[in-house]
Amino acid sequence: MNPFKIIKTRYVFLLMITYLAVNIVFDIWFDVENNVLEALLTQIGFQLVIIFWMFYEMLQVNKRVDFKIKHFFQDDQKSNGFSIIYLIFLFISLIFSVIISSSILQLMPDFIQEYLNNLMTNYENAVVFSQDATFLISTLQFLTIVVLAPIMEEFLYRGFLINRLSLKFGLGWGVFISTLLFTIGHGDIISSFIKGYAFSIIYVKTKSLKIPIIFHVLNNLFAFTLFKTFDASKMDSLQIPEFIAVILFLLLIISFPILIHFFYMYRVRDEKISPFEKIFKGDELDVQDE
Repeated sequence: MNPFKIIKTRYVFLLMITYLAVNIVFDIWFDVENNVLEALLTQIGFQLVIIFWMFYEMLQVNKRVDFKIKHFFQDDQKSNGFSIIYLIFLFISLIFSVIISSSILQLMPDFIQEYLNNLMTNYENAVVFSQDATFLISTLQFLTIVVLAPIMEEFLYRGFLINRLSLKFGLGWGVFISTLLFTIGHGDIISSFIKGYAFSIIYVKTKSLKIPIIFHVLNNLFAFTLFKTFDASKMDSLQIPEFIAVILFLLLIISFPILIHFFYMYRVRDEKISPFEKIFKGDELDVQDE
């Protein structure tokens, strides 16, 4: 029996709406830029709430069907052509999607550029980009950005949302909607959509969250290290050695066709089946959506 036929859609969406609302409320009511510690503790607390909620749902469902963490970590990537070399270049390409995103943004009208640039709230700026160098703040930033966020978001958006939405709308729409919700919760919407959709494809093809979590952790670690090493306000005037600039340019040239190949070759076809359907078979339970 597929356990996601028991979990009701409204609970998942209620959790998502609550998660997005927290950032907005704190941005309006609190001076988070001058209260970075409070913002970080709130973010960590809410991430833990979501993680505990997912485990609670698993325990409740496990009373009726076998539903454990191991079911999110199948070992099927080899059968889908994801070699280590391919995954390394794919990850590099996803890192460079930020540049691709910026290029696309430059082609848009000024009012759209301004709107997209202002999407990241003060709350997110305080959590992600604060230059506070104290050990406590840096440690909490590392915990929420590099550790908790990738685990929580991959289980929520890929593990829970894709599987549940696929049963109701089909796999293609399930992946699209979960990626769209993932994008809404991030500042750079174009790059976030590219990465979120790539993580979704990898999960669907491998039936495992292992690679998406690793990619997500490395991506956030790269961003965390970058913003802790360089002042974000001075990034535009940063001087890069010529040989490094050449390497970065070559990687950018290579990354675009890799992304095109990946999204075309491994595109998700719209079928009414979730990754869990390939693990749990033979159930007759109707989808509950009350």
